[in-house]
Amino acid sequence: MNALFSIVYGQAALLAALLAMAYAALAVHSWLTHRARTPSLLATQARATSPLDKRSSVLAPALLAVATVHTVLLMGTVWAAAPIHVSALVPSLVPSLVPELEPDAAQALTARIHLNLSFAQALSVATCVGVWLFMIESYWLKRSHLGAAGNIDGLRPLALGFPAVAVGLAAWVEPAPVVLSQGAAMHVLVAIAAHGVALLTCGHGVLLLALSRVLKKGGASNRAPSRWAQALAEQCPPLVVLERLLIHLSLWVAALLAGTVGLGLLAGVLKFDHKTVLTLGSLLAWLAVPWGYQRRGWRGAALLCAVLLATGLLLLAYIGSRFVLHTVLHR
Repeated sequence: MNALFSIVYGQAALLAALLAMAYAALAVHSWLTHRARTPSLLATQARATSPLDKRSSVLAPALLAVATVHTVLLMGTVWAAAPIHVSALVPSLVPSLVPELEPDAAQALTARIHLNLSFAQALSVATCVGVWLFMIESYWLKRSHLGAAGNIDGLRPLALGFPAVAVGLAAWVEPAPVVLSQGAAMHVLVAIAAHGVALLTCGHGVLLLALSRVLKKGGASNRAPSRWAQALAEQCPPLVVLERLLIHLSLWVAALLAGTVGLGLLAGVLKFDHKTVLTLGSLLAWLAVPWGYQRRGWRGAALLCAVLLATGLLLLAYIGSRFVLHTVLHR
């Protein structure tokens, strides 16, 4: 495995460029395929039950292969040291449960490694997690009680367009090595994934609100919808599917934030300061999104406001703090 990572690291720029082209090709193919089999109608419910053609069935395994290559590329470039020790994942806070693994866990968590992480690499990590979540959600929604209406293939061009740009940037930007303990590095990577999925969920909420207003405006008026409104309605799944996807993404963000806090505690890098308080506040806000959807009937603008609040708290926890310290206070 280490030999594979060494080969990947040596050819990182070439592999990243090829991977970016693969993502772009899949995004264009997805858009053309979906466009070819979508009738020019504003009503999305009728379209959602149409059968998939043979060309679109090839996209799922192709995307799985590309996402796997992307993951291996990140493991060989960003995580430049030895692979993650399994013992580092064992909570050393409960030595009575695993007393024989406690020394190994502590040693693995404190081992110093070089984490090659620049803005482009962080963006690549976030988009890679987003691609895997898209595949997981696509699988779950198609097999849920929604049936054929749970098809979210129309969102695939967007889901693949962002990784194409991110990996393309990573191919040309030199990584910035940072020396961290292995536990701190895991904490940082999970935090980056949480930020990426949070921003993805925020964009998804904006898309949901825009589609809701387009459909309401089209139903209340006898005039034909504009071309962009019709294209948006044809490309997106039904509103109920988009809402379900938004709730699922909110839960994923909450899980990643919980993992960030847990890894920070295990690695001993988490301090009780304003960043921790804002992170915990964001975690509660993300958990409030599905609660408000189910219990309080939040829809449309109310749901988007809750997502924006949760995202704002998360961004303030680190990015906002850095901005205030370096730009405002000049520290």
